[in-house]
Amino acid sequence: MRNIIFLLTEDLNFFYRINKELKSLGIKFKIRNFRDKIPNFPSIIITTTKEIDKLPSFNKEKVVLIPYDGKESLKRYVLKILAAYEIEYKDQYSQLLFSVDPGTKKSGLTIFLERYYLYSHTVYNKSELIDKINLYVQAFQKEGTEELFLVFKIGRGLIDLARDLVEDLLVQYKNRENIKFYLIDETKSSKLKIHEKKHHFSKHETSALVLALRDGIEVTCENYKLTFRIIKEKKIRKKKFKTNILNNSNNNTKKYFSTLRDIAEKLLDRELTLDDSKERLENCNLKKMT
Repeated sequence: MRNIIFLLTEDLNFFYRINKELKSLGIKFKIRNFRDKIPNFPSIIITTTKEIDKLPSFNKEKVVLIPYDGKESLKRYVLKILAAYEIEYKDQYSQLLFSVDPGTKKSGLTIFLERYYLYSHTVYNKSELIDKINLYVQAFQKEGTEELFLVFKIGRGLIDLARDLVEDLLVQYKNRENIKFYLIDETKSSKLKIHEKKHHFSKHETSALVLALRDGIEVTCENYKLTFRIIKEKKIRKKKFKTNILNNSNNNTKKYFSTLRDIAEKLLDRELTLDDSKERLENCNLKKMT
């Protein structure tokens, strides 16, 4: 989407804080004075609720106003701006998907909103990982509205870490009905190379991105203990994880990862949704296997 953002405020405390948060997320913006005219094209206005009356007139069909009330966490507020900037502004969103590549020292977390890529993080412990997930859920779950549909795709390469994470998330969101957990095979997920200068993606985040493109085995509160035990005892065949990874010649595997890289970069640029990307990968798989 990448709408232009205009920051209008005379509140210096808010200005310095929001400036820092926007820059940390790589969100570009332009500073305007209240006497300046707001251009008549799609854009986003950031200001405080106390300063709304100072705003010049603007086309409400093209310009989105996202005011800060001073009560909400600034980090949650900035995520709403990120969503409006990169994807689309909505008063109420419907789905968040979290893809996790768990690691002993570092874990990759990739977040999708409405099936579009939103952001990614490298985190250093389980507590930080869960805090990040909670931050996104709180930012996009509007109070008094229908529950966001939460989807978790968790790599099962380190099975004990995956189990611990699933257990903690089940406790964290035990009262939610609209929630799904999938265990994803991590085979060759670290082989993908993303254009580093353009997307600033760590290898852990890249692996999490690849896992988001894969199907897996659904686990629930009722079956997760049995499922993890079966996986640990290697009684579940890999084909059940539907990795979409070619198992034939090395040449085809190289072509596959070249295609995967192209699709992943379009996904990161928000030219494709997660579903579009998966469909293209599946079509690529079918062509190469015929």
